[in-house]
Amino acid sequence: MADSPILSEYVAGLGMLLEPPVASYRSGETARPPSPYNDEQIEQAELFLEQSLQLETDLVNQWQAAQDAHERSMAELRLLAAAAADLAIAERLARASGDPEIAGAMYGVAGTAGSESVIFRALNEPDRLIAAGRLPPYRSVGQEAMQLQAAISECLHYVHDETVDVTGDAIAGFLTMDAAILKEAAEALGADTSDWLGKTAAGTLKTAVDYVLAASDKLRALLGPRGEEMVREGIYDFIEDIKENELMSQAIERFLDTKGIYQEGRDQILTYQGDPVLLAAVADEIMALQGSFRGRAKVTDAIVKGLAAVKLLKPLAVPPWGPLGVTAAYLTVTGYMLYTAYDHVDSGRYAFLDRVRGVRGTLTAELDNPTLVDPSD
Repeated sequence: MADSPILSEYVAGLGMLLEPPVASYRSGETARPPSPYNDEQIEQAELFLEQSLQLETDLVNQWQAAQDAHERSMAELRLLAAAAADLAIAERLARASGDPEIAGAMYGVAGTAGSESVIFRALNEPDRLIAAGRLPPYRSVGQEAMQLQAAISECLHYVHDETVDVTGDAIAGFLTMDAAILKEAAEALGADTSDWLGKTAAGTLKTAVDYVLAASDKLRALLGPRGEEMVREGIYDFIEDIKENELMSQAIERFLDTKGIYQEGRDQILTYQGDPVLLAAVADEIMALQGSFRGRAKVTDAIVKGLAAVKLLKPLAVPPWGPLGVTAAYLTVTGYMLYTAYDHVDSGRYAFLDRVRGVRGTLTAELDNPTLVDPSD
């Protein structure tokens, strides 16, 4: 799938608005907050919003017209990256607003600083971002079963742990909310708050809010109407279960059932009587699933960090629609992360987000009906 002129023009424009922080930092050190925009960048950001909206339309069209799972993944990653870029721009605009209250609230918040490279990589080279992980060190003849079993274990553990890490801050925030407010936010998911929010800000802050709304629209496009309905119905109950009697990690495991999938896969491998070459090929496919999820998790993490910064914007703190709009955006991205994690470990249960053949589906299709597979398909 060739890059469209709209994407190329967008990336060129984004390069002037999303530069990495000037100050370098060591690996593992929290990135320093990005510098506020100067007057020229504020003007560029105001003009660039139209390109962001055009890119969304272009990517949604590409996504819907995709001929295979790989093309859909490319468009999906780019749409995620564009949402992260919207939030990064909104954050930098907020820091440039000159409002001492906002400056105080955002003091020490790194936000999207440090996420610039993953945003550009997802836009420019999404195929490299989702490259397959390394295979476990079992490549000798006769060890294909051990290789596949290790690949399944590594992939399932990775999906579970990354889902906990990426959604952790958002879910922790939900747990401190009043149940009635959380339920109201879930019911507001998908509501058009743009007119109301647009009247609560002016100038640079208005542009920042417009970018937050643009990001929210991209996230909603990723889920689709049915996905929003599923998130509205499922996430509220999921969070209530955690409040009552479960640790977050346990709740995510119950949702994903990675232990059950691993045991099923292990049993399938032990009873498999076909060509062992197939087991090595399936291991490659499982590791490709890990790479696919890793790319999505990295970009989604940038979105969560962006929301952590822009939620401090005063217009987004004015009740009722400001806090409800931010909470709905958090619910959307948390729902996306949970359901895309499920899609990578299983498939078919949630038709609205059945975009890859997950671990369970791959093992069932290939080991129960042996045929050689090409992991690049």
